[in-house]
Amino acid sequence: MEYRVIKEFGSAKKGDVLESDNSGFVSFDVTEKSGRSEYTRAMTLDVDTAECMVEDGYLERVTDECCCEDCTCKKIEDTVELIDTLIEQYDKDHKDTLEKAEKGEIPPCVKVEAETVYYNLNKVLNKIKNELLDE
Repeated sequence: MEYRVIKEFGSAKKGDVLESDNSGFVSFDVTEKSGRSEYTRAMTLDVDTAECMVEDGYLERVTDECCCEDCTCKKIEDTVELIDTLIEQYDKDHKDTLEKAEKGEIPPCVKVEAETVYYNLNKVLNKIKNELLDE
């Protein structure tokens, strides 16, 4: 069994993987360099503690296939759905703003600002969505 750190704690950084040594413990040992210095981060947990850390949101189980409703794949699907919903809402809001601008109901500077925000939000949301889908 392997566990990936999703929220930093102790010497564990996001992305570290604790691997089982088949004795009821999981651990990692990472050597890093900072400039000319080199240091090692290490941690060992018993499996029961690792499971508690999963429940508390610090670790996630690393598996080869989806095994439950709470797995990472489900979270990614939900996030992509949320992004799609937000993009649809921003499209509608942008369309409404352009219609108001055509009717002269809002100043031109508000229209320009709305277009800039719309463009940037779409760019960021689509980039995040693509990263999630490529994972």
